[in-house]
Amino acid sequence: MLMESDIALKGAAKVKNEVRNWIRQHRPSPGDRFMSQRELARLLDVDPMTAHKALSELTEEGVLYRVQGKGSFIGNAPREIHALNLAMALARPDLDNPVTNSNHWHIVQRAITAVMQSLKDHDTFSTAIVPLQTDPHRAEDRLQAYDAVIFFGDEEYHDLIETMIKSRKTPVIIIDSLVPAGVDTAIRLSIGLNESVYRGITYMARNGYRRIAYIGSELSPDKVAGYKRAMADYALSLEEENIVMGIDDQDSGARGASILYGRGLNCDGIFVDTDFKAVAVIDYLNKQGVKVPEDIGVMGFDGISSCINAPPYLTTVKTCHGELIAGALDFLRQSERKKQAAYYLEIPGNVIPNKTLKIKNSKEY
Repeated sequence: MLMESDIALKGAAKVKNEVRNWIRQHRPSPGDRFMSQRELARLLDVDPMTAHKALSELTEEGVLYRVQGKGSFIGNAPREIHALNLAMALARPDLDNPVTNSNHWHIVQRAITAVMQSLKDHDTFSTAIVPLQTDPHRAEDRLQAYDAVIFFGDEEYHDLIETMIKSRKTPVIIIDSLVPAGVDTAIRLSIGLNESVYRGITYMARNGYRRIAYIGSELSPDKVAGYKRAMADYALSLEEENIVMGIDDQDSGARGASILYGRGLNCDGIFVDTDFKAVAVIDYLNKQGVKVPEDIGVMGFDGISSCINAPPYLTTVKTCHGELIAGALDFLRQSERKKQAAYYLEIPGNVIPNKTLKIKNSKEY
């Protein structure tokens, strides 16, 4: 409640002074609803026109702001973004090229496509080339021209991301973030690697696979953790000889398969941590006379269209980058405080059934 003066209020200046005193005393948050013109006039026993004039002047001074049909609110009016001007930070201009970025080009391409498909009328999108050695404060100054900047992961641009988060001048969107929710004001997107792989192993277990091997990279511990969690939950034997790690490059799938094969291929199914590696695993097994899926089943991870829609017609876990980016941009458009936006969205992948796994039995677990 506003503090009444010992002297009768006789003008807009007095009303404004009382409003400011009330704000200092009660410390409402920016965006909190303030009382109406009629409520203010009744409380201070002033003419409604005097209250109207005081509210209008306080609005002009940035103490309050008005929303048509809703009333007055504390603070400056939020900046409305009708069209988004977005950028994706890349260290080099050729990161979407399979020749120059053989391990991750498909992820960059997919993310760019997802952003383009999520744009609305008048939105704009471009790539911003920010070499890794760039001073983070200089880079931040340059990136202020955008309504939000998209990064891949938390590590590569760690210092720049931290600088931008602290300054709160431009929202930061991080794809494939490994940082948990609520630690800062970034918009963090996660495909839930652990849960995504868990879903893949669950699908294999529910379709009769009992001795499931794993081929993957040391760089994705969440993936192998999801594999081990599912194996434990379905009481499947977890044998070290069926886990092949250190298969980091996209073209090293055949090497992973050769290691398993050299150990006796004591498995009836193989989960491979990327689609391209999985295709190479299948090719290697076929050359050894091991038929997929008749002799052994293979599942990949990513959901690459060329692996799903053409031979070997890979069964895979498809990640949801499109839904994640669309959700982030919708949040950005709806957020009243876009420069202080905090948001976390996790959407695990889904299994895409196909021809490299067969249903061995229909028992549910």
